[in-house]
Amino acid sequence: MLDSRQAYLNGVIHWLAQTPAIMAFDVDAEAFRVMKLPNALQSLWIQHLIVAAWCGSLAVFEVQFPGDFCLWVMQEHGVERSWSRRFAVRSMGVQRWIRSLRKNGEVILVENGTKLVSYDPMTNQIRDFVIQVDGDLRAFHMKSYMESLVLLDRMDVAPV
Repeated sequence: MLDSRQAYLNGVIHWLAQTPAIMAFDVDAEAFRVMKLPNALQSLWIQHLIVAAWCGSLAVFEVQFPGDFCLWVMQEHGVERSWSRRFAVRSMGVQRWIRSLRKNGEVILVENGTKLVSYDPMTNQIRDFVIQVDGDLRAFHMKSYMESLVLLDRMDVAPV
């Protein structure tokens, strides 16, 4: 499952709050702020929402059982009126769970608990994912990373 609890973007850590809203902590300024969700999401239970960084923007997935989901994107970071619904995926009876996101905007899904598929929002197509996993997909995790030349084991070197 995609880590639904937090998203890091533009030096800010974002969490879903119980209200529901988004709590944001600016790491540089060491300051918290609260950001409203889109009006359409404000009455939903937090269990139906996933906060994420998607294509360089703050995003919230609205997850509906048994596999339908919508993506809402904050076009301008911190500007609450800039939320817009980007796409919706209907499951047509197939159970799908969001597993991960790719830089190109694709959404990696677990389909029926048995295989990985990729949803491409540009073409609105779902296809088998290029990497298949042997074993239980509930135990399979995908994590994003960013390459860096910062040395983590030396305290005397300041990052550039």
